[in-house]
Amino acid sequence: MLKRRFIEINVPQTATLSLWQQLDSPWAWLASANRQGWLSFGEIDLQVNTLSGRSTTLDANYKDTFQLALGTPFQATPTLFWSAGVAYDSSAVSDKNRSVTVPVDEQWRVGTGVTFAVVKNTDLKLS
Repeated sequence: MLKRRFIEINVPQTATLSLWQQLDSPWAWLASANRQGWLSFGEIDLQVNTLSGRSTTLDANYKDTFQLALGTPFQATPTLFWSAGVAYDSSAVSDKNRSVTVPVDEQWRVGTGVTFAVVKNTDLKLS
């Protein structure tokens, strides 16, 4: 007979505010800010079905994070669209609590991409 096993995981909640402003016909700008609730995600409850009924809680010492991002799309021609942006993410773990299981620190991201409309309803995208 198969026994069912369950793992409960708290998924971080996210709140995001995004803005889009059309500047003139080919240019616009985008901005976003978000907050993620990693604090509760770092507390992991482990329960093992044994005669002793062992259970424990692992605390990864996560903290809530935020992200700020700015970008710009540019409609160069009716068939060519270009976009670029930069984002900053704060770290969910302080330096003293960082481990090999979660080695992530604060991050900066830079990205760009182009979209070319080959024919109607068919785009070629490169990023």
